Amino acid sequence: MRRVLFYLTLGIFLISTGYLAFMPQIRQDKPKRGSGGSPTSVAVEVSPVIIRDLEDEGKFSGSLIPKIQFTVVPKISGRLKKLNCDVGDRLKKDQPIAEIEDEEFVQAVVQAEAELAIARASVKESEALLETARRENDRVKAMRLQKVSSDVEVEASLA
Repeated sequence: MRRVLFYLTLGIFLISTGYLAFMPQIRQDKPKRGSGGSPTSVAVEVSPVIIRDLEDEGKFSGSLIPKIQFTVVPKISGRLKKLNCDVGDRLKKDQPIAEIEDEEFVQAVVQAEAELAIARASVKESEALLETARRENDRVKAMRLQKVSSDVEVEASLA
């Protein structure tokens, strides 16, 4: 009960203090009246009406945050050779964004092609040796059937 009475008294005090503080300003803001009791006139400049568009220009600084943001990650790493777009550019599907220096990759392809050629030559050589070994084996088997060679020679031709 005492609290309610305290807040009620405090409220009445604040309202009356505010009223007394601003009342003299309200009385001073009333228009001045001339000697005849009518308000005094104020000088006003008049100009013709012109119809035109309003322009409001302003300079602002800040950062824009996009609604959608993508992170572009290449499949391979390397140095950029050329950048085909800039921040904020619109991109089309399958449009290249950047080019990576390809000198190392071209050299790697040339080296891989050379190694492939060596491997193919090695395969041809192995095939030729296999064919020679088969002929030798067939010859030794034919000689064994004619009882010209021994079992040891047949086994040696298989090795």
